[in-house]
Amino acid sequence: MANLTPVELQILLALTSEPRHGYGIKLDVESRSQGAMKLGSGTLYEATQRMEKHGWLEVAQPPGHDPAESRRKYYRLTAEGRDRLEQDAASWPMPSPWTSCPRPGRHEGGGYDETGRATLRPPHSRLPGRFP
Repeated sequence: MANLTPVELQILLALTSEPRHGYGIKLDVESRSQGAMKLGSGTLYEATQRMEKHGWLEVAQPPGHDPAESRRKYYRLTAEGRDRLEQDAASWPMPSPWTSCPRPGRHEGGGYDETGRATLRPPHSRLPGRFP
């Protein structure tokens, strides 16, 4: 089974504490990553649709919420989604301050700056003339 994508990981992490609507997920991801990751609406929509098909999240209404008052779609992490998150996180050797979750190991030459923070750029991006 392939590892979760960074977007899938962040969405699952955002839903661990409570159901959220898309904008709430977007804000949580930006806060958790200290602004390093910003999800566009198209990316968020496609990812939540895909994750819903996998059974990792489901549409839910939070307690006290009247669906007639809002067009917002709330998502809740399913047991299968929590298992998938735990399964993926178990394979990561060290914690990351921006995900509040273990992260994949370092790789030589890129992906993380000298303090260990993720740069969200591929390792080859530091080569001259590539990915300005």
